[in-house]
Amino acid sequence: MSSYTVQHLDSRTSYARPYILHNPHHASPSSSTSSLNPSVEAFHRTLPDYNETSLHNLSSIAEELGLKYVFLKDESTRFALPAFKILGASWAIHRAICQELALPNDASLEDVKQALRRTEKDVRLVLCSEGNWGRACARMGKILNLSVTIYVPGFMSEYMQNLLRGEGAEVKVLKEGTYDDSIAAALEDSERSGALLVMDTSWEGYEQIPKWVTEGYATMLTETDRQVAAITPENPNTFFVSVGVGSWAHSVVAHYTSANTSNRIVTVEPIAAPSFKESLHIGYPTPIVTGETIMAGMNCGTTSALAWSVLRDGVSDAVIVGENEAHDAVEELKGLGVSAGPCGAATLAALRRFVERISAEEKAEMSVVLFSTEGARDGTWASGPVNRTSVVLPERKETSNHQALIESPIFLVPATSASPKFQVQQKCRSSSRFSPFVSSQPPAPRLAPPATTVQDKKSAASGCPPVRQRVVTFPTVCALVWEASAARAS
Repeated sequence: MSSYTVQHLDSRTSYARPYILHNPHHASPSSSTSSLNPSVEAFHRTLPDYNETSLHNLSSIAEELGLKYVFLKDESTRFALPAFKILGASWAIHRAICQELALPNDASLEDVKQALRRTEKDVRLVLCSEGNWGRACARMGKILNLSVTIYVPGFMSEYMQNLLRGEGAEVKVLKEGTYDDSIAAALEDSERSGALLVMDTSWEGYEQIPKWVTEGYATMLTETDRQVAAITPENPNTFFVSVGVGSWAHSVVAHYTSANTSNRIVTVEPIAAPSFKESLHIGYPTPIVTGETIMAGMNCGTTSALAWSVLRDGVSDAVIVGENEAHDAVEELKGLGVSAGPCGAATLAALRRFVERISAEEKAEMSVVLFSTEGARDGTWASGPVNRTSVVLPERKETSNHQALIESPIFLVPATSASPKFQVQQKCRSSSRFSPFVSSQPPAPRLAPPATTVQDKKSAASGCPPVRQRVVTFPTVCALVWEASAARAS
């Protein structure tokens, strides 16, 4: 099979796409020194259970494929957790609390703990998660003795829920709710209670914490550089990185394109959720319909706004991986003594697919790093058909299922100053609690999908999708609540 099919969420139009795309938007950045913050790794070293994770030299695979080197960075034991997320979560939470309590940026972990004990503020973390992100935030909450509330979709397994509870988090399950429902619930909780919203993806007005998340992943990259240098004086030139919402890939692209403009960054996504690659085809972030996949951590419908421009310009190629390929890669790595889950092993599957089209001469010069972001997982691998960062609004005559979840919505889409939407939006933007994290600037007009019908053309002229099926992405998911509010007001 030479192609797969992807469906756009807005138009429900399907397209046949090749498994590999050479990025037509790729632009070589000007050479510069890496901007990694050295205080990030210094901070991580002060956390309990810090360990430098392993780098495996997969010489047998390199020999088989005719490559110079194949290295795999193994994140299966990071801070005694089976995934890398704690790197971004811990740094972002640390920086957010420093800002919240007016502490200096270089405050130590102990400084933060003492400040939390002294403060009269009730500092609580709130977020939503399908697994590893929630567990990482809960672990940081335990370290700092903070309360953590995690909203989770109804399809999350009891096994995973118990892992989150085991870290001391309060887990609120939205029965029959989707991931988008959990996003809306976390946003509402934060606005209503003043809890600190901690997410690893960005949208208009919510960018600072996701930036800190991206910074936090620098520790893995500096470790990798040192470990490779201990094996060979030659620097790697090709890097395979998984893409979910894009925060992690953002860090990889920024670091390695800065280090050497000729470095090649290859992104990896599952066939059930090729949202970033599809956006490269279209030229701007494009929500897609996602399906079931064992690569649950990459089951994302839209790329983070903060990551998009960096990935668009810095990624060389995008590769799509099938379910069987990811499973086979898990088993292959297991045979080599490497613990990897489907998201981690997908980079190896992508490498195998990618080198099929490359000449022997070019392969002989390739020194590759694969980033395996998670260890082997217990329980069910498959995740349901959810759009982690996008949702379709029903017609107004239908009752939104968010009505019972949200009382005071945060509205983040374009609206006129006379509309109730604008008033709610301004209410959110004037909130003193959100002032450190929400931009005071009005949102830029959102690109509407191409107009295809008379109704679409009318909607496109106003900058919004059709009312009959208005498409919103993660930044505007709470607009669902406005539907119910408007209905009640009328």
